[in-house]
Amino acid sequence: MNNTIVEYDLPVNAYASFDAVSMKQLIIDRLKTNDTFKDQSFEGSNLNAIIDIVAYMYHVLLFQLNQNASEAVFTQTTIYENMNKLVSLLNYKPDGQQTSLLEFTATATNTLPIDAYLVKRFSYVVADGYNYTLLNDLNFEKTTNDIEEVSTNNVVLYQGTLTEYPSYVATGEQFENITIAYSNLVDVNTSKYISDNSFTVYVKETNDGKWYLYDETSSLYLNSVSDRVFEKRFNENGRYEIKFGDGVNGRKLIADDTVGIYFIISDGRKGEVSPGAIDGAAIKFFKSPRFDQIVTDVYTTENLITENLVQLVSLTNDYPSTPVSDSETVDQIRINAPKLFSAQNRAVTLTDYKVILDKNFNYILASSQPVNNTYYVDRYIKYFYDLGLSKPNDDTGVLINQLNFMTSTNFNNIYLFMVPKFGTIRNEITPLSLSVAQKQLVTTELNKVKSATHEVIPLDPVYKAFSFGLPLNNETISTSIKDETFLVVKRSRLSKQSVEKIKNEIVTFIRSYFDTANCQLGQVVDITILSNLILSIEGVASIFTRRISGTTTLQLPAISLIYWNPFYSQNDVQISAQNIPLELFEFPFLYEQSLISNKIIVEDE
Repeated sequence: MNNTIVEYDLPVNAYASFDAVSMKQLIIDRLKTNDTFKDQSFEGSNLNAIIDIVAYMYHVLLFQLNQNASEAVFTQTTIYENMNKLVSLLNYKPDGQQTSLLEFTATATNTLPIDAYLVKRFSYVVADGYNYTLLNDLNFEKTTNDIEEVSTNNVVLYQGTLTEYPSYVATGEQFENITIAYSNLVDVNTSKYISDNSFTVYVKETNDGKWYLYDETSSLYLNSVSDRVFEKRFNENGRYEIKFGDGVNGRKLIADDTVGIYFIISDGRKGEVSPGAIDGAAIKFFKSPRFDQIVTDVYTTENLITENLVQLVSLTNDYPSTPVSDSETVDQIRINAPKLFSAQNRAVTLTDYKVILDKNFNYILASSQPVNNTYYVDRYIKYFYDLGLSKPNDDTGVLINQLNFMTSTNFNNIYLFMVPKFGTIRNEITPLSLSVAQKQLVTTELNKVKSATHEVIPLDPVYKAFSFGLPLNNETISTSIKDETFLVVKRSRLSKQSVEKIKNEIVTFIRSYFDTANCQLGQVVDITILSNLILSIEGVASIFTRRISGTTTLQLPAISLIYWNPFYSQNDVQISAQNIPLELFEFPFLYEQSLISNKIIVEDE
């Protein structure tokens, strides 16, 4: 096959190698082959100016061609708008920004009468000047005449102010679509935004003139003709689209149906709060003429708490709010879209569960790991037996999950180990687990897509504390070793770096390595990488681990770590100077990270 254009003596793909300069030179060289034109070689001539225009126009058109060619291919797309549009063909819905969540406990005073109560959704409290809103009804029961902590039914607060979008009157078309006219491609550090996980939709149906709550569905094609559902999508322009059914897949809107949409406008990272932020805050009701009518149609007044009685209920928060989450990036969409498409909105395999957890709950989970019953029994249950427990339920964390989530049978389940995103350690020494409310949030959503043949059980990971540790010969290993062990760094004799600067950089590297955002369940704690990070610091010549015990000093020319389970520090404590592989249910953290600089010694060579 001839790959050359004979007339021009050029390869057929030569167009791809031309830029404006080379194109201009090619035109000039071609004009020189005859005597018709003479001034093409002279800069500033009329003909030379025309050649400039043609060459640079070609350059721009070629750039556009290359861009369009790459942006039309899933694996090469770099522009968010294009990637978002491409994955819409797979019915993939990229995540928008997510607001902070806040777990709370509710306490009723002794003056609140014994009864069952309902605090309607959209009620809110003000914490440090920022609203935290209920997006679900809060049901509880007062059972005594004393001050009583009441069950909150696993409800959480969403940071932000509730927004009532203007009423939309339906035209009655199939798959009627409403676009929220609010641009959401913003910086969560500086701007307010609509929270992706906060939409509530009501429809006033013309048949009877009453308002009905519509539930969100992952795909309208999974629903029947009478299902009151809607589908939400964060589109390529940074706006949310609310789509209804066609009368076959989900209920079709009838002409003159009225749609009421509510969502949270988040304050971003400025709205994140610390423990105790809502202590003493009064519960306030959201009010508007439209919502008042919705309350009349949707709620019965039998258990609806009044404004006077709700003041007798106080809320407290023992934990900080979860961090806000930014929208999915192009690279994240490129990874998640094929996996979620292969799952087909069903959780059957462990891979399906992992994809759904990573995609749908990244705003509350720092790490997650689903396991099957075999791994649960052979590794997780065995771990507690090896600790010396007569049965795993002797562990408080296991018992709480058993009571809250497990059925009467303990087999044929999928077990989820999950690490909370708001942080894993309290007071730098005590591990924190995902709250019951957040676990319920995860299991409720997974129950919609899981197989009917198994149950989903959330479990707490085993947290492993890490510090420097070096044992003496024939010594019984205990956590007290960490108090006598130090990381020693030798500063190069030619270095101009100060001791404090070197120490600060080492502290930064170690804290970053063990930061919750950078760790995963079941990871390998790679001492080689940690050593190389420290050795890469300017001025660091070598590193040692040194143990000083009374008059005895022992030194190892490597990093040696001691690691243990804080709840069973007498039974589960180990030391290693090699890479440490963790089990899928184990998660590392740096013990007393604020004091780590006291464990580092910088000496001159």
